[in-house]
Amino acid sequence: MSAKIIAEKKREYIFGPVPSRRLGRSLGVDLVPFKTCSYDCIYCQLGKTTNKTIKRKEWVPIDIVTEQLKEKLDSKPDYITLSGSGEPTLYSRLEDLISWLNNIPNLSIILSLILVQFLGGMPEAWDKYIEKLTGYCYPYRR
Repeated sequence: MSAKIIAEKKREYIFGPVPSRRLGRSLGVDLVPFKTCSYDCIYCQLGKTTNKTIKRKEWVPIDIVTEQLKEKLDSKPDYITLSGSGEPTLYSRLEDLISWLNNIPNLSIILSLILVQFLGGMPEAWDKYIEKLTGYCYPYRR
C-alpha cells in the first residue's frame, strides 16, 4: 500500500454523531479539504476561504468515505449531514455517495445537505440532488 493511501486511510472524513437541536444526533461527512469553497462569505463559521474554486473533483476517496461511514453507522445517528469543512457540492462523487447511502438496506436515516450555494445556481443539478436526498423534486427558484 502506498504512503498516500495509508495517509488517506488515517484521515477521518466522518465526524460525530454530534448533538443538534434541529437534527437530533447528526453524523457529519466532510467531503472537501478545509475551507474549499466557491465563495468567501464573511459570516462563515470556518473563517476565510483558503481554497476558492468552482472545480468539482473527487477531493477525498469515496471508498474510504463509505468504509468510514459503515463503521460509524452503528452509532445510530438520526441524520447524515453532508457538509463539513467547505462546499460539499464541489465533491464530484456526491451523487454516487448519496446513491450509495440510499441503497443501504434497512437504513432509516434522513440525509441532509448543507451548502452555501450551488455552483452558479445550476437548477437542473439542484433538482437532481434534492430528488436523491428526499425522494421528491422541488423546483429551484431564484
